[in-house]
Amino acid sequence: GRLAKESADTEKKAAQLEGELIEVGPRSVLLRGEYRAKLVAKLKVPEFAGQRVVTYACGVTILGAPIDTELRTVAKLLPPIFRDAGWNDQQRELENVGCTGAGEGIWIQIRGGASARTKKAGKFLVGVLNSLPMKAGGPVWGTIPDVRTEDADSVIVYVEGHPS
Repeated sequence: GRLAKESADTEKKAAQLEGELIEVGPRSVLLRGEYRAKLVAKLKVPEFAGQRVVTYACGVTILGAPIDTELRTVAKLLPPIFRDAGWNDQQRELENVGCTGAGEGIWIQIRGGASARTKKAGKFLVGVLNSLPMKAGGPVWGTIPDVRTEDADSVIVYVEGHPS
């Protein structure tokens, strides 16, 4: 009766608080431990096995040193997650590029000429990231000058600053 209701209310409040803490805390929390395992499981679908993806850090640097280490941490953690989920991560080294987009969150871009599968994978990735919750936008279609890959069938991931 009353005790069960109080317990359910407490669990609901705890879940709400956890969600609020996740939204303001470092995004890297969502890319480690049990959260990482859940993300890999969500991304590991046969339809996108082998899907090419490339990740860029979109930070500002001063004399070659990054200002925002949080976004660089996120950009470093994503490629191994993609690989563990069976996607074909194309990142060779973390590149610090000045990206387009809203300047916060993660933006997915699909180049002109991409296959229907790649377009679908981009939409799927946006949905999965937003379900964490991790603010993700896109996919943005067409060519963005910052893109370092010539592969039209890569899903391009731009990691920007933490949403505030």
